[in-house]
Amino acid sequence: MVAYSGGVDSTFLAYIASQVVGDRMVCVLVDSPLVPRKEVNFAVRIASQMGLPLRIIQVNELKEPQISRNSFDRCYFCKFKRYSLLREFAMTNGFSVLLDGSTASDAIDYRPGWLAIQEIGVKTPLKDVGFYKDEIRTISRELGLPTANKPSSPCLATRVPYGQLLDLRDLGMIESAENILHELGYEDVRVRHHLCEVETPSGVGLELRDKTGVPKKELYLARIELKPSDFERFWREGHGNVVVEFLRNVGYTWVTLDLAGYRKGSYDL
Repeated sequence: MVAYSGGVDSTFLAYIASQVVGDRMVCVLVDSPLVPRKEVNFAVRIASQMGLPLRIIQVNELKEPQISRNSFDRCYFCKFKRYSLLREFAMTNGFSVLLDGSTASDAIDYRPGWLAIQEIGVKTPLKDVGFYKDEIRTISRELGLPTANKPSSPCLATRVPYGQLLDLRDLGMIESAENILHELGYEDVRVRHHLCEVETPSGVGLELRDKTGVPKKELYLARIELKPSDFERFWREGHGNVVVEFLRNVGYTWVTLDLAGYRKGSYDL
């Protein structure tokens, strides 16, 4: 059984597994509020296109306080929850081996979830043989897999600073914000989601209000990360104004462009 997300690594692993054991394998996709809808839809479409057997299980990690409070080790608890469910599914349905698409590249980055995968006993053949992400992309292109050039898309929680609570409304704002940027043609993009709590001094007689006149104590800032090579196009084609208007309509008060550009794990300082 392959833990499948429709990404570069898990799709490659699922393809190889299907070639080796045929119909004795299955892909299982975890559908969660932390996964963008477009990623779920893409994964389902690719599995169908490639003829990979697919099952989907539902989970809402936000019901777990250890995950929703978004501590520095959130990823450990999230992975433990997901892979516990996957292991249970595997055992219930007669699968003796659970595979994950982690690679040698994952060992380089901050991955607290890796410990949970080890504890549960998930097999990671790509990592075990030393495959790096770039190598998997190269081989995927040679095999003609449709995911060879697919950008990485980690869960929506990675857009929220550690310690800031996770909830469905915030995740929906992030997803909508990134969707409009994808629609405008930007692939490598992140919208970092910052909550700014406002305290009105007593006796001042002033309140911060939104454009409808409703008093607000919580304001949201969107910090957009694009590739620096996309900056000039972003302004030349007027996308800045489009994005600002759209993001304000989904709930952001301030919209900023991070001059450091897109980079993975910008909260993992």
